[in-house]
Amino acid sequence: MSINKSIISAICLLIILNFIAFFPVLTGEFLNWDDEENVVFHRDIREFGPDNFIWIFHDFTVGDFKPLAWVSYSVDYAFWRLNPFGYHFGNLLLHTASGVLVLLLFYSLGTRFYSGARYHLIWPAFLAALFFSLHPLRVESVGWISERKDVLCGFFYLAAIITYLRYRVKRLPGWYLLVLLLSLLAMLSKPMAVTIPLIMILVDLLVPRNNTLPRVSNRRWIIEKIPFFLLALIVGLVAIYGQTRHQAMVPLHLVGPGERVMLFCNTLTFYLSKIIFPVRISAAYPTAVTFFRTAWAGLPSVMLIASLTIFFIGIRRRCHGLFFFWLLFLIIILPVSGIFPSGMASAADRFTYLPSIGIAGLLFLGLLPLTKTGLRRWMIMLALTGVGLLLVLSYRQSGRWSDSETLWRDAVGKYPTTPMAQAHLGQILYQKGDDSPAIIHLRASLSAMEGDPMARGDIIFAVKSNLARALGRSGSPSEGASLLEELLDNRDDWVTHHSLAGIYARLGRKEDAIAEYDRVIEVRPGFVPALCEQGLLLAQSGMPDRAIDTYGRALMVLPDSPRTRYNLSLALLDRGEPDRAIRLLEQLANDYPDRTRVAEALTIAYQVAGRDEDAKRFSDKLKQMPLMNRDQLPYSKGERPDVLVPIR
Repeated sequence: MSINKSIISAICLLIILNFIAFFPVLTGEFLNWDDEENVVFHRDIREFGPDNFIWIFHDFTVGDFKPLAWVSYSVDYAFWRLNPFGYHFGNLLLHTASGVLVLLLFYSLGTRFYSGARYHLIWPAFLAALFFSLHPLRVESVGWISERKDVLCGFFYLAAIITYLRYRVKRLPGWYLLVLLLSLLAMLSKPMAVTIPLIMILVDLLVPRNNTLPRVSNRRWIIEKIPFFLLALIVGLVAIYGQTRHQAMVPLHLVGPGERVMLFCNTLTFYLSKIIFPVRISAAYPTAVTFFRTAWAGLPSVMLIASLTIFFIGIRRRCHGLFFFWLLFLIIILPVSGIFPSGMASAADRFTYLPSIGIAGLLFLGLLPLTKTGLRRWMIMLALTGVGLLLVLSYRQSGRWSDSETLWRDAVGKYPTTPMAQAHLGQILYQKGDDSPAIIHLRASLSAMEGDPMARGDIIFAVKSNLARALGRSGSPSEGASLLEELLDNRDDWVTHHSLAGIYARLGRKEDAIAEYDRVIEVRPGFVPALCEQGLLLAQSGMPDRAIDTYGRALMVLPDSPRTRYNLSLALLDRGEPDRAIRLLEQLANDYPDRTRVAEALTIAYQVAGRDEDAKRFSDKLKQMPLMNRDQLPYSKGERPDVLVPIR
């Protein structure tokens, strides 16, 4: 078989194995972890176009700078609307394409590091690419819709490095401009790509053109990198601004330089252990709080990383390829290694997406000696065992990302002291109506954050706010109201005002609830659930005129809102306008023929209007309807009725 046919066969097999390993993610739902903010309730992605695109450069939703990811979400929405399958399919396609690029990258580097026949490079490159793409640590980036930025950045990052290798041979301006474009696209996908110019310099220093180490004495090699460093500087500053704006960056006075070095080494040690032994993979891990309680806690990790680095430096002349891939790992992981801690995620599977290429590269070079005739059988046995194990582990882990509750129960089961996992599980249980267990998990989250300097005010605020909501609905509304009032004393937040309004309404404090909804509407004038609930309170307080006006404002935003139309019809009946009420209720009866509430209201409206035959007809129909179907009418798709302070 020719080299080209072998490469094509390897690529086809890689694609098939990727789709098998990550197939369960295609049936996954939107998660309660940034997916709602990034896609489900994000209005701009629905209106993206030539007249509405500037927002992608200044939208820092969840603190991220990701213009190209916004474009990809907008394209997905145009094809799939709010069907999560399409978004998951896009992630899987991008990841599979990145796996193919890793194979091609290793093959290309192998022709420079290895003096043997090129045919012997294909299958080691294929197996190392499988190690990268099938590893269960990839599941978070593939299975989480909000990590589109990761797989998008990975694709363009790899394409930029491969193109740069080509440019070093051809030296044509077109190749240089293509490298610059691909690098920009990678940075606009995820700012982690600011390391590209450093990798280019690493390639210049350590990757031979014709099996001889290149010299970097020519000023041209340095000047060529200036545009890349300028792009990296601009994107990096914008990204820091976005993180700072959301108070995600951990201040230097809380985590000092020495502690950051320890955190860096501990994070690298943690990632290496998970890459080599992929067990207890989780959506969230405990924070590195032990560093700040014990001065020497990070010393073993520092010694390990230092020893490995010294080892690779020592063998760099004999095996400069190994030194290259180790430095590749260290450089790419730098932005997410703990040197610049952000939020409470001191470690996360998604942070290993690009850096693990370095470890896969070490495996690639380690497999090359096994291509010799006498050792091929061992390579085949190792390959079948390793690929099979990774495929099974990734398939199982993919299933855990099917829905929010499954994901967070798995995380809490593995690491019960993780604040983020407890908080997210508590939130999803509250949204399901399981208030008592929700309260237990939210309190556990607060307890786990005590004494942790990485527990920012935003996270604590979010957990307390959601805990108050659960208390308010579980029989302790006074305690919930007190907690929200305490939070609002320190920070004015419209979501918290909305929560407090709901609890006041439950306590019968209608005037206070109406006032709280006023504060919400002042900040979010188009927030339909607040308008709808305030209208109901106004109607119940004997103010039908103001209630009707409030409902009208809600319908200007969402004309098809079922609950708003239903509440408006009741207010019109109170004001003596049965004909207008009947028109609304007849539309609702067509849309929701099985809703008892609509049939009851329409029967009364017909009676008030003197339409006795219609009233009798609906009264008879009402007797045949199941009494249990008395649920409130739903909000429109895209409305967010039970908004909570997001946890991140």
